Amino acid sequence: METVYGSHDEVHSLSGGTVSDRVQNLASSVYREFEVMMNTYGDGVIGNLMPQVVTILESLNQAYREKQEHEVELELLHVENDNLKVQFEREKQLRQSNEQVDLNRLTLQLFCDVHFVIGPDKNFRNQTAFSFTAYWEILTLTLTKPLKMIAQDSPVFDE
Repeated sequence: METVYGSHDEVHSLSGGTVSDRVQNLASSVYREFEVMMNTYGDGVIGNLMPQVVTILESLNQAYREKQEHEVELELLHVENDNLKVQFEREKQLRQSNEQVDLNRLTLQLFCDVHFVIGPDKNFRNQTAFSFTAYWEILTLTLTKPLKMIAQDSPVFDE
């Protein structure tokens, strides 16, 4: 009784699906070795081994396909991460710009208030200018520290 295990061409379609080049080359190499063994020792020598090898090759091919899918998914995640970094930087710059605009408005309002309070009296203006300078330094220190802390506490995406 002679058992036929398939031909070299059937190696190209394990489980009816497409086979990667690496698995295909490995399967061809194993098949050639089996042919040598069958020619030397007879067909029975690989009777139970051939189905197990085919199962192993099918599993290897499936694992290879899954690896390729994971690589594609990983690449998509890298692109998404890069896009999120760009979006984060834009939003951070916009927030800093808005904070600067708010600071400028506050400064202008403070200047207008001081100018209104000072009025036309020159002595009062000189005294108020000194206190305005002191008040400005306190205001600058008071606003600068929280703005720096906000900038430092911003989340940063790692690569």
